Amino acid sequence: MKLPLLVAVLLCWSCTVVVPSYVVHRNIPLQDCQEGVRCDMLQNKPQAGPQPYRSKTQHMYKDGKGVYQVDITVGTPPKKLRVQLDTGSSDFGLIGTACSSCGTRVYGPFNPQQSTTWEKVGCSEPLLKCTGSTCCGGQCCYSISYTGGSGYKAIVGKDAMSFGEIKYPFNTTIGIINDVIGGGSGWDGSDGIMGLAYPSISAINATNPITARSQELYRPNVFTICMQSNSGTLNIGTPASPASQYDWTPVVQHNWWTVWVEDMRVFNTSVGISPKVWNQGTAVVDTGTTTFYMPTTAYANLEKIMTDP
Repeated sequence: MKLPLLVAVLLCWSCTVVVPSYVVHRNIPLQDCQEGVRCDMLQNKPQAGPQPYRSKTQHMYKDGKGVYQVDITVGTPPKKLRVQLDTGSSDFGLIGTACSSCGTRVYGPFNPQQSTTWEKVGCSEPLLKCTGSTCCGGQCCYSISYTGGSGYKAIVGKDAMSFGEIKYPFNTTIGIINDVIGGGSGWDGSDGIMGLAYPSISAINATNPITARSQELYRPNVFTICMQSNSGTLNIGTPASPASQYDWTPVVQHNWWTVWVEDMRVFNTSVGISPKVWNQGTAVVDTGTTTFYMPTTAYANLEKIMTDP
C-alpha cells in the first residue's frame, strides 16, 4: 500500500487518471469543481467506437483519518459492509469474527459460515499462488504488511459480492482477516480493505474485485475514483466523457499504479529536478494514504520555492 517514494496527489480541476496501461490527466471545467476537491481517476484506456456500457456510480464515504470507503454486500444472504479503497495494494480483506483486535467496525464483521455461497479456497486453487507460507493446513492463506506498519493475516475463500448501488453479484477472492499486524487502531471505522492494483503485488496473485467483475460481465475494465473533501464517487464502467477529452500517460510498471514523473510546478514555477531524479525509485498513485513522498533533493527545492518571498 505504501511505496517509499512518491504518492501522486491531484487537485480539483487538474485531475489524474490511471489505467492498467495508461494514466490520464483530465482538465475538468471549473464550474464542475468544488473547493478542496482532489480527483484520482484510475481506469483502462477506452477503445475507439461506440461504448454501450455506461458508468455505474457508487457513493464514497470519508472517515476522520482521510480514508475513502464504499459500501458493498458480500455473501448470501447479502451482508452489508464498508471497506477502504486502496489503489496501493491488491488484496481484498474483510474483518472476520475471529479478529478480536481489529478495532471498531461499521457493519461487520463478516462471518463466512452464515453465507450459503461461501467456498473455501484450497492450496491448489488455479491462478492463485497458495504454497509455502500461503498454505495453512490445506487452505489458502496470507499475511500482508503496509509501509505505514499496519497489516493483517487472513484465510482465503470466494463468495458473491456486489457494490452497494450496483446490484450484480459476482464471485471474488476474499481474505477473511483473523489477526492484525501493527495494532488494530488503523482498522477503526472500516470493515475491511479492497486493493485495486495489479495481481503481481497480491500476496496470492489474486485479481482485484473490479477487474473480476469486468471479466465476468465481459465489460471494459474501467474505474474512476474522485475524492472530495468529505466524500466522493467510485464510477465503474466506460467514462461518460469521450476519450478525446483525456491526455494519457503510460503506466510504466504493472504492479502498483506506477507512472513516470516529468516535473512538479508550484504556481507555474518548476521545482527544477530532472526526471531522472524523480524516477530513481517508483512513483505510484495511491488512494490509501494522505502522505506525499518525494526525493530529498526535490523536497529541498520545493521548500525553498514555498518559503521564498
